[in-house]
Amino acid sequence: MTMAWDSLHERQALPARVHACSRLDITKYAAASGDFYPPHLDPDAPETRELGRLIVPGRFKHACLGRLVAEWAGRHGFVRRLLCRYGEADTVGRPLTCAGEVRRLVVDGEQRLVYLKIWVANAEGRITTLGTATVVWTGP
Repeated sequence: MTMAWDSLHERQALPARVHACSRLDITKYAAASGDFYPPHLDPDAPETRELGRLIVPGRFKHACLGRLVAEWAGRHGFVRRLLCRYGEADTVGRPLTCAGEVRRLVVDGEQRLVYLKIWVANAEGRITTLGTATVVWTGP
């Protein structure tokens, strides 16, 4: 899909991405990141027993949002900034949906900036992680 600056508009939705968040996904993430925090991997950790399932790492959700934004921008831009706040724990084995929308388009001198609102929603549709991203638009 080719996107041009002129085709972008406020409230434009980013294509949502669903992540299965299997135990294998979290194990691969732990191995790659070095994040071996027990509630993410150990079913016997007290926090895990309390929720009844392994907890999805917050940084995994952050990475999923980063992938959403980077794939949306493609070769037309690059992610300058991505921030998120974790509001609620998500559990492994439940699908997570990453989505977002364009909030503002700004021309600042020679730079064209796209400000995004991004989020992760759980299987019930409740937003559990909320964030923002800034994309520097370099494409047409």
